[in-house]
Amino acid sequence: MKKILYSLITTLVICGCSDNSDNDIYQDNRDEIIEVGKQIKEIDFGDVLVSSSSAPIAAGRYLVVADYKSVDKKIHVFNASDFTHVASAGDFGQGPEEITNLGNVVWNEETREIYATDHGKLKVFGFCVDSLSEDEDYKPFVKATFTGSIFPDDYIYINDELSYGIIITPTSTSTFNQSTGVWNMATGDIRLLEYNHPEVDKKRISLAVSAKNDLYVECNNRYDLISIFDMTGKLIRNVYGPQWDNGKQMSHFSACLFVEDYLVALYDGNEYDKHTLPTKCHVFTKGGEYVKTLDTGLQILNFCYDEGNNRLIFCFNDVIQYGYLDLTNILP
Repeated sequence: MKKILYSLITTLVICGCSDNSDNDIYQDNRDEIIEVGKQIKEIDFGDVLVSSSSAPIAAGRYLVVADYKSVDKKIHVFNASDFTHVASAGDFGQGPEEITNLGNVVWNEETREIYATDHGKLKVFGFCVDSLSEDEDYKPFVKATFTGSIFPDDYIYINDELSYGIIITPTSTSTFNQSTGVWNMATGDIRLLEYNHPEVDKKRISLAVSAKNDLYVECNNRYDLISIFDMTGKLIRNVYGPQWDNGKQMSHFSACLFVEDYLVALYDGNEYDKHTLPTKCHVFTKGGEYVKTLDTGLQILNFCYDEGNNRLIFCFNDVIQYGYLDLTNILP
């Protein structure tokens, strides 16, 4: 009986500590819309051909483009200021130094290295940008390997011992769960930061991390829900949008990132089974208060924040493929 009572008390304490309902935010509308399509400048990569399935990665004074469909070079490096081509790397293929199935690509500013995940080989390849620009025959090194059944699908690199990622846990040959987790690239250890909203039955999220603000954020794809945590995984608050009650009927957030003290999230808002792409970016404070919506009028595949030039860089599936939006007069 004592054991049962102790278990009950422990459960109540845990639930009480994690109940942040008094801090939750409910937003009835997000209608402060700014049309920014005419302010987007098209990016010309010159002779470098980039496929329709690609993503920009901010890399200090460089812009890296990961090309998922390329049957040649998978990674392209450009000067971030004028988009001139610096180098390309990551040969597609089955060879020991080639990439079979390109996944997440991240940047290490301290060592000026690109890390590219190969889901086919369960490895992370490393590329030194300085060496790439000097040696056409440069070969990558193996930065990390995956050995367990769970692995980071998408992650934000902070240092070799700390990356925050969306961790995939297979539940069958065709199904899986998603959780935020902490990954130690040096040791391979993964620790899940498991938070599951009681009304979300299938978690599909994008992730943003701000070490400066000691925060990470989960933006849900199938629900109009943003969850804000401190870096230890403690829930700070949930932010419920106008379409929260529609549940899985709508497609909501597809990607998110921090721009200084703002959270910027790509938002769709159309019926889930129509497979549309977002054209809008919702802007929130770091605490989740709605600020404004930037409407590009273009279908957005991916984006990144170029801090050095204070601009968002977009990959579109539209009349232009890549473009950027200067934030100088848009976000104070």
